[in-house]
Amino acid sequence: MWNGTSVPAAATSFSLGLEDDAHGRSGSTPDDVGSLVRPYDRKSDDLADPEVATDLTKTMLATVRFPLGCFTRAPGSFDVHHVRALLIRTRPDDRPIAFDQLQIVTP
Repeated sequence: MWNGTSVPAAATSFSLGLEDDAHGRSGSTPDDVGSLVRPYDRKSDDLADPEVATDLTKTMLATVRFPLGCFTRAPGSFDVHHVRALLIRTRPDDRPIAFDQLQIVTP
């Protein structure tokens, strides 16, 4: 997410985990389903325009859809029918992220 000073050179992301009633866990990242939208750095264009004269760079919110298969690939201790917790962690750093919808979809 853009923090108001400059668009970071490196992308940020997050990991999404699901936990079931028996504390079994399974996880995925947006890399498995696409990627997060990067902000467009328009600062130099905005500042050069005397009618704008301010930085209007912004982060675009995006819907990230995770097919249920992202969490059921590895057979084992995770039961997708008894999810009790959603676990979200930013990576590879602690920059904030934003999305307007997060969906776990079934076929």
